[in-house]
Amino acid sequence: MLKLKILSLGILLLAGCGGATDRDATYSVKGKVIYNGSPVAQANVMFVPENGRPASGTSDDQGEFTLTTYTSGDGAQPGEHQVLVTKLEPASPNDPYATRKSLVPEKYGELKTSPLKQSINTGDNSEITIELKD
Repeated sequence: MLKLKILSLGILLLAGCGGATDRDATYSVKGKVIYNGSPVAQANVMFVPENGRPASGTSDDQGEFTLTTYTSGDGAQPGEHQVLVTKLEPASPNDPYATRKSLVPEKYGELKTSPLKQSINTGDNSEITIELKD
């Protein structure tokens, strides 16, 4: 009987060690950034939920991005998000602290001015296209 109690206690303790976290669920998000009909490489993309933790990613040479909230490529929390996109000209090696010009309209980089919205659902979020216009 004592062995059964010890075994039961051990199982309960192990069940509590399952790596539980206080993280909200995230869902894979992949998409593409387009500006004036062309893909935008090396753009910083951020999805900011109404409540919760923002997700971010950087577009590749084809303008494609994958969002990360907690761990690489884990996606974003479900719900409505405001979307921010920024891309700055490269820093000058002669003056790395100089102000850099935005290569996309600056309105897309501010919460107060970005008109971009995106809903993230618990299913497939791999066909998102973010179109930037002047």
